Amino acid sequence: MTLDANPAMEPDIVARVPPIPLPDESCEAVYCSHLLEHLESDEASALIAEVWRVLTVGGEVEFCTPYALSPMAFQDPTHRSYWVPERFAYYTNKYAYLAYGLETRFELVTLGMVAWEVQATMRKVSA
Repeated sequence: MTLDANPAMEPDIVARVPPIPLPDESCEAVYCSHLLEHLESDEASALIAEVWRVLTVGGEVEFCTPYALSPMAFQDPTHRSYWVPERFAYYTNKYAYLAYGLETRFELVTLGMVAWEVQATMRKVSA
């Protein structure tokens, strides 16, 4: 199933996110490519919380976004937030002690960079 705000992409669901118009724990996997950078930081955090909501326990999400220090991150005037690999760790228990109010019930499965792109796979670990 595909979701996109642009009907020209012919997605199964046309919607702007967040929120994600799906029921709780209805997805085993989510793939989110080149969306986070188009959201303000608080909206990106809200989207990550929504992904956690729609994933089943043990479900995984893969995020791909331009690396913050790359030309790709800044050349597009619609980019609103900038990502480095370590930023995804704030959505795990590693930084939960900071009490930022972020969704921290993920574990990092993979985290790294391919060319100028940050790639992170996270697994929902609790309900």
